[in-house]
Amino acid sequence: MRGRTTGSMLDISIVWSEMAVPVGCTVLCLQALVEAARTLITGPRTQPHGGGVMP
Repeated sequence: MRGRTTGSMLDISIVWSEMAVPVGCTVLCLQALVEAARTLITGPRTQPHGGGVMP
């Protein structure tokens, strides 16, 4: 991966922009696990009166 840059005037290493995808996916997976655990422990959230899908 040595020498790979953005090609712009700043010539920033491309590693920083490529790392955004795996980091974002990791954060998304962690959030999904936390939400799943919360749902299993406390049960599903209920919609407030008047909210949600119309019948």
